[in-house]
Amino acid sequence: MRSVVERIYVFMGAIIDHEVLAALAGRTQAERNSLLRSGLAALGIEGSGRLGEQLFTIVGNEGLNSRLNRDGREVVESRLRKYIKENVG
Repeated sequence: MRSVVERIYVFMGAIIDHEVLAALAGRTQAERNSLLRSGLAALGIEGSGRLGEQLFTIVGNEGLNSRLNRDGREVVESRLRKYIKENVG
């Protein structure tokens, strides 16, 4: 059996808005992760991840890497921050 190399890409971003930070602090981990999954789907970003109170992490395959290279990491981070801010409630 031949070995297979699988590339996994990890992207991290920061939440910098103080109102959003406060709102996220009041959510459970499951609620925050659900919000991140919704944001990824809404923005058409392939991957899964975790949304903490201050940081988010996205893990994906080549599709994620291609999107980050095409749109730019800063743009993707900004769009996710905007989605989170608008939907954190």
